[in-house]
Amino acid sequence: MLKEIVNNKLARKYLTIILFYSVIDKLYGTIYVGHMSNSGMDESSIGFILAISSIALSIFDYPTGSLADKYGRKKIMLIGFSIWGISLFLFAFSSSITHFILVLILWSLSVSLISGSPDSWFVDEAMRIKNEGLLNIMPKVSSISLIVGATVSVIVSFIITYLGNKSPFIIAAILSFLLVFIMLFGINENYGNKEISFKRAIVKNTLEMTKNPLLSMNLFRAVIGRIPFLVFVMTWQLYLLNYLKVSLSNLGYILGIFIFVLALGNYFASYMIKKIEGTIVSVIGHSFIIIGSIVLIFTDKLLIFFIGAGLIELGIGIDSGAVMVWVQKIIPSESRATLISGMYAVGSLSGFLIPLISGLIIKNLGYQMVWIFCISGSLLTILILLKMKEMISKNININLLQK
Repeated sequence: MLKEIVNNKLARKYLTIILFYSVIDKLYGTIYVGHMSNSGMDESSIGFILAISSIALSIFDYPTGSLADKYGRKKIMLIGFSIWGISLFLFAFSSSITHFILVLILWSLSVSLISGSPDSWFVDEAMRIKNEGLLNIMPKVSSISLIVGATVSVIVSFIITYLGNKSPFIIAAILSFLLVFIMLFGINENYGNKEISFKRAIVKNTLEMTKNPLLSMNLFRAVIGRIPFLVFVMTWQLYLLNYLKVSLSNLGYILGIFIFVLALGNYFASYMIKKIEGTIVSVIGHSFIIIGSIVLIFTDKLLIFFIGAGLIELGIGIDSGAVMVWVQKIIPSESRATLISGMYAVGSLSGFLIPLISGLIIKNLGYQMVWIFCISGSLLTILILLKMKEMISKNININLLQK
C-alpha cells in the first residue's frame, strides 16, 4: 500500500499533510471533552459549547472554500493551520464557558479554512501533471491516517500520564505550526477560478450547486449520508456504558479497534473503486451499515455488539473512501474547494441536528429505535446513490455524443 505513495513525490506531499492533520486532530479529539469537564464544565455546558461550535463550523465552511479557490489552496491551508495552532494552545489554558466558546469558534474557523483544501489541492495537482490515476491513492492515504490516528489515541493516555493534561493540546499546536513551515517551502500553489470576485464566486457557486441537478443531489446525499455516521458516533459509547454496562476505562481501546476497522474500509474502497463504479461502492458501504444496524437491534451481548458495530464501521469506511474519489470527478476544477466546502457545511449543519434527534429517540423510544433511524438513513442514501449513478451515466453519454 505504501509503495505507490512513497514512490510518487506528489503523493508523498499529500500523505504528509493528511498525516499531520490526523495526528493533530486525534491529540485534540481524544480528550477535548474530558478537558472541558476537568476545567469545571458540566454536561449541559459542554453540550451547549459543542452546539455553538457545530453552528460556527456550518457557517464558516462554505465561504472559506471560495477563498481557497480564489486566493490559493496553499495560502488558505497555511492560514488555517496557523489559526488551528493558536486555537489549540488557547484551548489548553481555557477554564470558563466563555473562553471555551470563543476558542472553539476560532477552532471552527481554522478547520473550515483547512477542510476541502488538501484534497482540492492534490486533485488539481494530479490533473495538472495529467495523472488522474493518482486519485485512487486517496482512500489508501485516508486508511493510513486512520491507523496512525488510532495509534495516537492510545498514546495520548501515556502523554497525559507523564506530561500532564494540557500537553496533548500544546504538542498538537506545535505540530500545526511545524506543518505550516513544511508547506510554506514544500508545496506548489494552485487555484480555482481566481479572476472572479469573492462575492460573485459565492453567488455563482451557490447557484451552480442548487441549479445543477447532479451537484444538488450530491448535497442531499451529503446530508442524508451523514445520518448513520452521526448516529453511531452519538450512540456507541452510551450504548456500551448504559445498556451493556461496559466500564468507562475500556472505551479508549474500543475506539482504537473501531478506527482500525474504519481504516480497513477505506483500504477496501481503494481497490473496489478500480473495478466497480464509485456510487456502487458507496452502496455496498451502506449495505454493510444496514446489516450491522440490524444485528444491533437484536443483541444484548457484547460479542454480538462488536460484530454489528464492526460492520457499521466497515461500511462507513467503504463509503467515505469511495466518496473521496468519485465525488471529485463530478465537481468542476475552478470551484472544487468551494463545492467540497459546501458538502462539509451541510454535513456540519446535520452534525448539529442528528445528535439531537438521536438523543430524543434514545430517551423516549430506546436504543433499538435509534438503530432503525440509522437503517433509514442508509436506505435513503442508497436510493440517492442509485439516482446519482443514473445521472452520471447520462452525463457521460451526453459528453460522448457531443464529441
